[in-house]
Amino acid sequence: MIYIFHGDDQYKSQQAYQAKLSEYSTFEQLHFDNKNIDFDKLNQFINSQSLFGSDKMLILDNPYSLVKSNLEKLQKIIISNKDIDIIIWQERLLKPAENNYFGKATIQKFPLDKKLFASLNALKPGNIHNFCTLYQETLQQEPFELFFFWLKNNIRKNLTTYSKFPEDKLKDAYLKLIKMEYLYKNGLLYQPKDDACLNILVDLMA
Repeated sequence: MIYIFHGDDQYKSQQAYQAKLSEYSTFEQLHFDNKNIDFDKLNQFINSQSLFGSDKMLILDNPYSLVKSNLEKLQKIIISNKDIDIIIWQERLLKPAENNYFGKATIQKFPLDKKLFASLNALKPGNIHNFCTLYQETLQQEPFELFFFWLKNNIRKNLTTYSKFPEDKLKDAYLKLIKMEYLYKNGLLYQPKDDACLNILVDLMA
């Protein structure tokens, strides 16, 4: 059986992916991502007998990001070994043609919420009122942790590429967000985390 978890909403896709992995904790497992795949180890794992007679589970992170030659090689191995269970996680949305690339699969898709995406795009200098409205609407629909996950990713990206914010101001906001995260995770934050986060972002946009 093949299970695929994919989508731009990496927070939710990872939750579902980890939950599925926990169901196979008694299986003998081999885990690769697109950066460390070893075809010799893979073939040995598939073709050898399990040491403890347990079932086998192959776990693949971002296999669709492999170079074409390696992706095709992986496809041939998987299609010719249909008895092994496989769990795949891909950090982006798959194209329709990719869904059954490795054979028939049970697929869970996790697109990013449009409201959340709009609120992140509204994080611009001077855009306080519009951002605050979208921020509140987003948190009515999605957990704060999901928004915060994407907020950090967005700011990290802005720190390494072009940003409309001054670099020193963006760095300061990012460090404040990391400190705030530490405080609320350890029960030391004196105000609601969504309010604390908003205050930091308002200062950034001001």
